[in-house]
Amino acid sequence: NEPRARDLLGDKVKLYVGDVRDPSSMASAFRGADYVISALGSNSRRDPENKPEVIDFGGTKSIAELAHAAGVRQLVIVSSMGVTDPNHPLNKLLDNIMAWKLRGEEAVRASGVRYTIVRPAGLSTEPGGTQGIHVTQGDPKDIVARIPRADVAAVCLAALGRRAAYDTTFEVMTDKQADRVDWDTLFGALHADGG
Repeated sequence: NEPRARDLLGDKVKLYVGDVRDPSSMASAFRGADYVISALGSNSRRDPENKPEVIDFGGTKSIAELAHAAGVRQLVIVSSMGVTDPNHPLNKLLDNIMAWKLRGEEAVRASGVRYTIVRPAGLSTEPGGTQGIHVTQGDPKDIVARIPRADVAAVCLAALGRRAAYDTTFEVMTDKQADRVDWDTLFGALHADGG
């Protein structure tokens, strides 16, 4: 939505308009890009043409393939904590959204592009930067946690160009025991996928 983006960002950024359902409409946005962050997500409740299969899987796959073809140095994808749980309640509510997000992750890993997959806990609108951030790996099923959207954005930005974040998948949540984030410690605790 170019007018909405223009209202939010003004002339600070160059905007490219594309549709993830039509990869050719997005190709020019990837040319010359070093880094790409995707926080793509379907909203099938409001728009039936944006089903999770089309957006969370198909759109993510297209983004990964375009990033690889354009020589992007790193692709950061925002997914979701709980995607590996086939019985996740959101699968029943939202057309198997978690299963399709997982398929999108798999497409990123298979694309050949260097990637970072961030799986946030439940998203909140609280202000970011007021507490620490905890990371874990393996998509644990016994954790109920939240994280401000602004903190997820901060994690994505901090991952750019950081070798310890390359080819990793991890969950992020608020760390109520800390009042700040030590990015070196946070990313240093990660293990590469398949490693």
